[in-house]
Amino acid sequence: MRRYLFLLFCFISGLSSCVNVEDAPDIPDTSVYSMISPQDTLIEVFLAKVYRRADFIPLDSGKYIPDAKVYLFSKTDSLELKLNRRTKKYDSRNAEFIKNGETYYLKIYLENKILSAQTRVPDKYTPVITDISVSDNLATLSLEWSKSGDQKGLYRVLSSVDFDTNLLTGFFWGNTGGVLDTQDTYFKGEKIILTDGNFIIPENATKADLYFSHYSYDEAGYNFIRKLDVIQNRTEFLKHFEAPVFLEYNIDGGAIGVFGSFSNYEIRKTIRL
Repeated sequence: MRRYLFLLFCFISGLSSCVNVEDAPDIPDTSVYSMISPQDTLIEVFLAKVYRRADFIPLDSGKYIPDAKVYLFSKTDSLELKLNRRTKKYDSRNAEFIKNGETYYLKIYLENKILSAQTRVPDKYTPVITDISVSDNLATLSLEWSKSGDQKGLYRVLSSVDFDTNLLTGFFWGNTGGVLDTQDTYFKGEKIILTDGNFIIPENATKADLYFSHYSYDEAGYNFIRKLDVIQNRTEFLKHFEAPVFLEYNIDGGAIGVFGSFSNYEIRKTIRL
């Protein structure tokens, strides 16, 4: 019996010696995160060091990089972002520098390399609430807006409802909650029409305050935000069974991270019940 076990061990060892195991690629030592928007009053870029588990992390490092030169360029103008020691981010006032439909280029000068990325800020959209109906204790509505012109339309809608009672029922898109992601390619015609918006009306409620935050993203920002949601919503139990989530990056020059953009439009509407 021992002889057979020894032969089996030799056979398995011989197979394993034929497997070519490649080393994992080196992880860049720098990370960048920035999402710009015409609606934001501040333009921010977070620039940080990437540490591995085996690395020694100085207590006073804060992980951020304090000695970089950070610039943002449009086709006609430029802006230098300075380090804010309180937030640990490079920032500058957005005095109408960021505009819908424009392309922006990020340049970061470090001691040993230059990082770069670009993003096109999505066009501006004005969603409207349509087809509101109330039947018994259920209210339904639709939300629509025009499709994107020359770029891929990637959207996220955050929805909520408040009543003049202490009861909360929540807002739903069909069978999903108040967060809905969608794209131009899902719809025919010239408009995006989200149907099946609904909420249950509590007893004795006389009015409902509806809130919608409509976001349109560039592709890099959209992919990053959606995958980040998946990671943050995982439970400790599910982490053992779900496939790993790989974030997509668009920073050139030796860094991980994302430089993206979005445009935001807020809707508030009160309906009598």
